[in-house]
Amino acid sequence: MDGQQQYCNVSNSYFFEKHDNDIYLRTVTDVIITLYIRPILTIFGLIVNTAFLFVLYRVPSMRTVTNFYLANLAIADAIFLLTNSWWFIWEYMSNVDLRATIYGSHINCTYLYKSTLYIIYMDYFASVNFISAVTTERYIALSQPLRHRNWSTKIRTISVVFLCWLLACFLACPVLFITYKPKSMCVAYQDSKAEIGYAIVRWTFCETRSCEWCGVSIGFLDLFQFSFALVSNAVMYFFIVKS
Repeated sequence: MDGQQQYCNVSNSYFFEKHDNDIYLRTVTDVIITLYIRPILTIFGLIVNTAFLFVLYRVPSMRTVTNFYLANLAIADAIFLLTNSWWFIWEYMSNVDLRATIYGSHINCTYLYKSTLYIIYMDYFASVNFISAVTTERYIALSQPLRHRNWSTKIRTISVVFLCWLLACFLACPVLFITYKPKSMCVAYQDSKAEIGYAIVRWTFCETRSCEWCGVSIGFLDLFQFSFALVSNAVMYFFIVKS
């Protein structure tokens, strides 16, 4: 079924099997999470992060190197929360019946879909970078206090922050090389509320058309950075607690 068809009927629809229903159809749990739990968590996260930034602004004595890293972590988390929540609500509004559905227009698939994915990954990588920066800064402060005093200058701190953001932007780059094209098809699934026993809807989504290595790369970078940060932070915190 191509995107030029205007109407969906029995003859041009793909019928979902039962296992397809379990994979693609939205459940009550999906709706509750998307429309209630995610927005609540997003609002709560924004309030907490904004409150932290406000305290830093109002209390000069709290403007330490560690809190400067935490401030950037709060900014990255706030952007991630907003973008991630917007992503799922956008997906839900595109089609309230089917999962993984985005308005399949050329502009959405080429620009909005790709840019949203990029921002989500960039903020995720940035958050991990700033968590590692905080851990490293605390480790040096406790294990090598004299070196920490010389190392924690304003210029170096700003440089570390800049590098954390730059690295995050670089690690998320494979998403920009993926080509998405709009695709539309008619699908039918069992629905006891429908008069004929099943519902027929148009399913529009952004389909990946090129750059298979990009998806593999972003997955590898995600796993590698998380694993490296987890191990290195655990080792440094072990020595921090031990000292």
